[in-house]
Amino acid sequence: MGRGASRRTVLVTALGGGVAAVAGAIGLAALSASRPPSAPRVPHLRWSAPFGEADEPVGAWAADDTTLYACRDQDVVRALDGATGAVRWTAATHAWYVVPSDGVLVFAHAEAVGALDAATGRPVWEMRRASSVNHAIDVSHGTVVAVAQEGVPTDPLGFPMKVVALDAATGARLWTSEQYEFVGTLRVGAGAGAAYYCQDERLVAREIRTGAVRWTAPVIGINAEVLGATEDFVVVRDNGLVVIDAATGRRCWGANWQVSSVAFAGGLLVAQTMVGTSRARLSAVHGVDPASGTLVWTVLPSGEPASPAVSTDGFVYLSVRDGATSAYGAATGELLWRHDAGTPVAARGRDVYLLAGGELHALTGP
Repeated sequence: MGRGASRRTVLVTALGGGVAAVAGAIGLAALSASRPPSAPRVPHLRWSAPFGEADEPVGAWAADDTTLYACRDQDVVRALDGATGAVRWTAATHAWYVVPSDGVLVFAHAEAVGALDAATGRPVWEMRRASSVNHAIDVSHGTVVAVAQEGVPTDPLGFPMKVVALDAATGARLWTSEQYEFVGTLRVGAGAGAAYYCQDERLVAREIRTGAVRWTAPVIGINAEVLGATEDFVVVRDNGLVVIDAATGRRCWGANWQVSSVAFAGGLLVAQTMVGTSRARLSAVHGVDPASGTLVWTVLPSGEPASPAVSTDGFVYLSVRDGATSAYGAATGELLWRHDAGTPVAARGRDVYLLAGGELHALTGP
């Protein structure tokens, strides 16, 4: 699931659910497995800086080894030094998604996909697109994959939708998929040198640089949607959650889960469930073997989570409303440390960035 040369986490929106759904899908035995309690330690505060009044993690956030990128108000992208918090540059650019990749910062909003120079913020390239129902992008192997509405409107829904692949460094178009008329849930993911999307009741895998079809696999629902991909697996929402082998298209396992987000971290699929229907709210976080669906660990938060869990490399960060932010080992679910306040917005390994009391805090775990 690499973006450029760096590892990252794929956070995706899926269906809703709870501990009972996961237990029913995988088995109650794993939920009852006990782990010896460990006293949480205290992270190191590297720096803090004023960053607006709201603590909600709205906007676009991403971190690499040296820099935090943020666009909270949608019209200014900021790059902050990860070690000091100093502003390195600002760019007058809308961004609902930002992805660092090999010297550029790829961004996207409803009407464009583009890239800024990661060192200076200077615009590098931009591709305009008609306002799309799906603004998400993914980046892998130096390639940006996105959904674009372009061409001549053919029905009341507007412009035909297509999947496009662009060179991340130059913006050159590498390939374009055939026209896709239905605008409901088309979303594209990238990983293992391929782009993945659902079309005409098939999951399609294309070579990311050439567009050649690698394989296709059947899906059940007409609204099936790719949620994310790694170098080994593709996650699809298809009447529940389905995990597919990225190399062959073989179905590994599926479950009727209700989840708010999924991620890959610590060698596991990290899934955060939801409870309720009309007013669904975030709930437990689970670590699952992506190859078999075996439940490895479950974290039950002490209150209602304030935002989706942030998972990166070997760590999972979770905050509860009016409470603490906690860090867990992604491979084991072990509680590593707690911080008395804040909502995580981005992370890179042991380094995590929190919004708290109108400030941005940069912490490093012990």
